[in-house]
This record gives sequence, structure tokens and C-alpha cells, in this order.
Amino acid sequence: MTSTVQELQQHFKLYDLGPTFFLLTAQIKQDLIVYSISLSQSHYINKPLKYFGIEDYIPVKTSLSPEIDLSSLVPMPFEQSKIKSVSYLSAMDSLQYLKTIT
Repeated sequence: MTSTVQELQQHFKLYDLGPTFFLLTAQIKQDLIVYSISLSQSHYINKPLKYFGIEDYIPVKTSLSPEIDLSSLVPMPFEQSKIKSVSYLSAMDSLQYLKTIT
């Protein structure tokens, strides 16, 4: 690694900023013990969920039809008002955008 950096420094102006943790909206995790690298965009996904106030809800693997009244599925009155305040189409548009760009 050191020799590669030295070779590149002969041709380019380089700065060693240390290990990379974020790159192009992706979080990078290295496990040097098992020689693995993993990428995650959970922070990028959590931003719109927090904006719409739905970050605490449990994800499911199947999507629901837009015609379903979600408030009828939630028993607590205070949570029903919270769900009604979320624009379903706006929330889904944000998540579809994330799905498309990743």
C-alpha cells in the first residue's frame, strides 16, 4: 500500500486523510480480522423516514395498496393522527427515489 501511494505521489498531489468511512453517500465498514468490506446507506434512508416521522415503524417485506387506510390498522388514537398527517404518496416517492438511485 505504501509503495502504491508513493508511486501515485510522484504523478499527483495527494493527501493521506486516513481511512474512508463515507464515500458518495455510502458508509464503508472494514473488518480487518475477516478481510471484509461492507457498504451501507442506512443514514441516507433514515433521513426521509425521520422527515415524515415514520422512523420508528417496523418495516415489512410486502408493500400495501395506496387505497388501504393505514390509520385503521393502528389501535392507538394518538398514532392514528400521526399516520394521517403523513402524506403517503410523498413518503413513497421519497423511498422510491432512494430505491432507484441506489
